[in-house]
Amino acid sequence: MYLHRRPMLVEDVPACVELMTTHPVARLRYGEHLNRLAAVWQSLLQGRLLSATVVEGVLPGGRTLKAFSVSTFVTDEFVHECKSPVTWMGPALMQALCGDASPILTPKAVRDANSREGLNLMSWAATLRKEVTDRTGVLMQIVKSVVDDHRGYRVKEALSQPLEPGVLDLALNSGALLWNPGAGRYEKAAAVDSESVIHHPFIIGADRQTATQYMSSVSALFHYTLPRIFFKPSEQNLLAAALRGARDEDLSRELQVSLSCIKKTWSAVYRRAAAVVPELQLLPGSASQRGPEKRRILLSYVREHPEELRPVAHVPGLKAARY
Repeated sequence: MYLHRRPMLVEDVPACVELMTTHPVARLRYGEHLNRLAAVWQSLLQGRLLSATVVEGVLPGGRTLKAFSVSTFVTDEFVHECKSPVTWMGPALMQALCGDASPILTPKAVRDANSREGLNLMSWAATLRKEVTDRTGVLMQIVKSVVDDHRGYRVKEALSQPLEPGVLDLALNSGALLWNPGAGRYEKAAAVDSESVIHHPFIIGADRQTATQYMSSVSALFHYTLPRIFFKPSEQNLLAAALRGARDEDLSRELQVSLSCIKKTWSAVYRRAAAVVPELQLLPGSASQRGPEKRRILLSYVREHPEELRPVAHVPGLKAARY
């Protein structure tokens, strides 16, 4: 068996919520809010307001859900409310969603904040099946998914409240810090009894200032570089799917456009990238003129520059992307 990560789909939500409803810590934290969680997550996924990943175990006979993670971008006000005093963020978010103003940023708000002051990344929930034997391997996939899925954003603060003691330990060992409400800052924890900590409100994470003090996998969330190419959203969607290994036929189905539209989008992507990064040699007559080689070169570049796949409305001194 090997582990495979992919974006969560709307049809995955019931199975993921089932893991929450059977988790003793989740039941204590959420109470009756768990009854609405499936409907809320499905609605938010459809509105592109969640970043969610599932981890599957792949065998010759099929695939089995092993774990999942759900994250979202939230307002400064919501972060402040959850830290003063420290409260359970997931249930607080569920309660806030019942009100008139949602603390979750819309795609436009994400684009605007990513273009200016930066974003607050909240890891909403992450857990795994209790029957999982390779817990360390699956836990590493959960933590890695949060980092990989958000590299390239202008993150100013990342915070979470893991349900699993193992996720808490791994996150702290990966560079996450413990929020000290008395001092009003994130601090490196000398020793944490994770089995005890998860039962009382706490926050782990980092902000841009503290993350730069430590070299860790979590600090990669705060390494931001201005994009150069400014792909259109449709082009970003195509490239993101291609990075996951999708073929043109898969892209046509996933993005719900014709195959000829996919090919036209690839041509536009190559022209846009070649105009800004000529060293990639993506134009006809270059060494990488053949389609497969051009695609390999471009995807390799984008993989190393995830900021090219993130929404940006305006960057001072640079040409704005046309949306």
